[in-house]
Amino acid sequence: MTAVNLLMFSRDSTFFSGSTDVGSDTLSRHIKYIRLLEHARPGSQIRIITYTSHLQPDNYAQPVPGLHIYGTRSRYRMFYLIGVLQRLRKVMADGWRPNLVTAQTPWEEGTLAIIISYMMRVPYIAQLHFDLLSPYWRAEHVLNTWRAWIARYIIKHADRVRVVSEKLSRDLQAHLGVPQNRMCVVPVSASFTPKKVSKYQLALDMKLDGRDVVLFVGRFYAPKNLTLWIEVAHLIKKKFPNVIFLMVGSGPEVEGIKRIVHSIGLDADIVFTGSIAHEVLPAIYNIADVLLLTSLYESFGRVVVESYLSEVPVVSTETAGTLELIQHGKTGYIIPQGDAEGLAEAVVTLLQDKCLRWEMGKRGKQDINSRYDPEIHIKRLVDCWLSATEPSRQL
Repeated sequence: MTAVNLLMFSRDSTFFSGSTDVGSDTLSRHIKYIRLLEHARPGSQIRIITYTSHLQPDNYAQPVPGLHIYGTRSRYRMFYLIGVLQRLRKVMADGWRPNLVTAQTPWEEGTLAIIISYMMRVPYIAQLHFDLLSPYWRAEHVLNTWRAWIARYIIKHADRVRVVSEKLSRDLQAHLGVPQNRMCVVPVSASFTPKKVSKYQLALDMKLDGRDVVLFVGRFYAPKNLTLWIEVAHLIKKKFPNVIFLMVGSGPEVEGIKRIVHSIGLDADIVFTGSIAHEVLPAIYNIADVLLLTSLYESFGRVVVESYLSEVPVVSTETAGTLELIQHGKTGYIIPQGDAEGLAEAVVTLLQDKCLRWEMGKRGKQDINSRYDPEIHIKRLVDCWLSATEPSRQL
């Protein structure tokens, strides 16, 4: 069989070492991708052009044979595509040519990717990591209406569409008419091994004072709806005083959220850790009692998977991703959007009942282990790439 030469456009700067972003196991996953791909089709290569800042000293890496990563070193994110075009010349300088193209999002870089696929007459795989049909996503940014229009066109004309949940697959089939045989459902894998550490020592180090811990892990930005999270925390504190809130991550809304916390007098009850290295996250989950999410939309919900692997139950707003991951009343609770009282009541119910927390956490781990083995997902994505390069594929 012909080797696969995959050209990938990405915005994930964590390919290069030194990142402490939550969930930054990106490089390890792609190493597994190339090894599986090379085993199936010897001589295969993956060449990735990804966003990096101009302050990043490295702009090229080859962590293992067959995997080449090129950084754009863009001065601003808005110049990312210019950097892609500049790196593209270098990617192909040795005569290498792709026979498969994919991009992380189905708009700016997706447009470039599908144009290249047409020009080279090779298949294109669109990727959708978010809920394109969510009205909350559409309202999040002034450009999202335009992005949605572009994404719809690209998805309809792609040879394959990779989505991260069965619900997204069903929605695209129903609303955009994408045939089922073009869909590849591949959740984002979580390379995550919970560590057994001393909960009491870590809690002491983080000054948690022996209180029950309600956890948030993620990026501080609009889709997470963290103003609602703080409102819920305030309600929980009134009903269950022996609680402390741990917020892990970084993002553009950190300072604004801290100001809200100060204005309602919760400074002593909410701990902001900043970014945490991915390898440290298991220890963080190990000291948590409940994971609380108030997202406006989640296409999958990777932190839910991580929480369940750590046997921590989850309370979340209703989103496409959480509906797929949480069994309401069995592994956690799903509450309608905007219902602060309902979210607080669900968390308090778990905080007041240690046996219920334990049972839900155990069930969550069993369910995730049975449905979301990361090695299966990695293989499923590689199979999607292989299927797109079969001679019988439909252009």
